[in-house]
Order: sequence, then C-alpha cells, then structure tokens
Amino acid sequence: MSENVIVEVRKKENLGSLKATAEVTLQTSHGELTISKIKIIHQEGKEPWIAYPDISYKPKGSDEYRILKVFIPSKRLDQVIKQAILDKYSTFKTDAGAF
Repeated sequence: MSENVIVEVRKKENLGSLKATAEVTLQTSHGELTISKIKIIHQEGKEPWIAYPDISYKPKGSDEYRILKVFIPSKRLDQVIKQAILDKYSTFKTDAGAF
C-alpha cells in the first residue's frame, strides 16, 4: 500500500516542538483522498509523533475548550499514514539538515 500514499512535508520555523506539517494523499481505486494540516511534533530527546488535524471550540456557557477530531482512520490505515509521514520526515530531516 505504501506506493499508494503520497506525502509532502513542510518545515515550520520557530514553533517549538511543532517541526513540520504534512499533507497525505491516499490513492485508491475509488479516487484520491487528501488529508492536510497533519502536525509532526518532535520534542527534544523524544521520538517524533503525528497529530491529525482537529478543531478546538468553546461551547457556549463553558470555560473549557473541546477538541473535535476531523479525521479518524482505522487502526491499520492510521499505522500506514503515520509510518509514511515519519519515513518522509526522517528523509526530509536528513536532506534539509536538522530541524
């Protein structure tokens, strides 16, 4: 399936642990699905991890924000997407220098 996953990584400057964002296009026999604004978080001394796009909002009359997940993949698809992003991020880091 990896040949059907296209990943673009864009470096972010001066945003702390947010090192880059990714856009993933999944090509299927039914067409393409593109997921944008995926975050690549890499804290010093830890392994990088992926955060899918979400929307935060504050319900009327509440003091707390809530998060609405925009994309919820199956477990297998989640693994494929995250591994493709981390592979590209690793290559991108090597080619572009340290983040």
